[in-house]
Amino acid sequence: MLSLTFIALALLAMTATTKWTAPTLLEDFGENFADLFTVYRDPATSVSHVIVGMWHLTHYLYLAVTDEGVVLHKVSFREESPKAAIIKGAGDGKHLFLAFVCCNRDRFNFTESADGGKTWSKPVGILAPEEKSVSFQDMVYVPETGRIYLFFIKYFAKEIWMMSRAPGSIIFSGATLVGKDAYPYLFMARASYTRVQSRTYLHVAYIQASGSAMIYTRSENSGVTWSVPKEIAQSESVRYVTGVLSDSQFGPWVYVTYVRHDDNMGRMIYSSDHGAKFSAPIMTTTARTYSDPAGMALCTGNPAVRQLASLLKQFISVPEFAIWNATTLKPEYRAQPYVQPYADTTGIDCAIDKAGKRTITTFAVIYDGYAYKLFAAADTEKL
Repeated sequence: MLSLTFIALALLAMTATTKWTAPTLLEDFGENFADLFTVYRDPATSVSHVIVGMWHLTHYLYLAVTDEGVVLHKVSFREESPKAAIIKGAGDGKHLFLAFVCCNRDRFNFTESADGGKTWSKPVGILAPEEKSVSFQDMVYVPETGRIYLFFIKYFAKEIWMMSRAPGSIIFSGATLVGKDAYPYLFMARASYTRVQSRTYLHVAYIQASGSAMIYTRSENSGVTWSVPKEIAQSESVRYVTGVLSDSQFGPWVYVTYVRHDDNMGRMIYSSDHGAKFSAPIMTTTARTYSDPAGMALCTGNPAVRQLASLLKQFISVPEFAIWNATTLKPEYRAQPYVQPYADTTGIDCAIDKAGKRTITTFAVIYDGYAYKLFAAADTEKL
């Protein structure tokens, strides 16, 4: 019956070389509404770290899951009305960082683990300066420097701000204005980084509150100062920003993915020069979509193989999976299975080892008419 309660995540309509594990039920939430917020796959251990929010049970649930669907450990963080969370890692199999909205959106909490998610520090509340209502947007971890950046929007001022934490410190400080006229709801802005020699470039794309345009700004000095915000994706009215994707492995490339407002179609624009110029929009879906924040992922781990993996939830609950060549920006293959019941939220991550073996991990919260359930599946193949 798993095929009737799992959205399939393109598991059966792929190429002949693709072999997915059977969908595994990780958690049954009953009638309690659950939302999958974020997925991070640690390249050092091949363990995926997943955060789900349960509204009626009033807490965030963290799970560490192997590619075979085995839950190694899980931890609950109690919080009224969980709204958003982001998890990132150092890529060393040990250090994880988790930020989540708390306290009816007047601030957010930060906690970390030094043992791969078995135990977590006591959450530290981070209050945005001079603002009691904030909309948490994204977290960026830069492994080369060990610095962590948190991005949020002041709800009433409609300003996007950043705070950061130096390695070895427990305090986030240095609140810096990134941009103005930002749409103040959750996940309307996304961020990432690239490296230029010893410098960290930070990249932020967000939706303009007054006109729904895609606005981009960058910092060339680790967030101390920011460029004048400019419109990218010209003449596009944007509904969701689904990702700003880049890291040191992908060099100067920055990918911005989004859903357009008028037709609900997924699109992507890219820069090959650290955000100095962006391409024209490229269609990433073949049907209308309602994507969640984890719609696209870099396949990291092997600089010789540069790919993107996307998983976007379609308007009629059809999940569309695709693998993209990250240089030509052409899909290598895609699939559109239709499986009832409703697919609420999905998450994806992708990694390629030094031997050229790619592993894709997929997660979905499913409502089957009786209960909300969290499923997982993975695919590993030699490229």
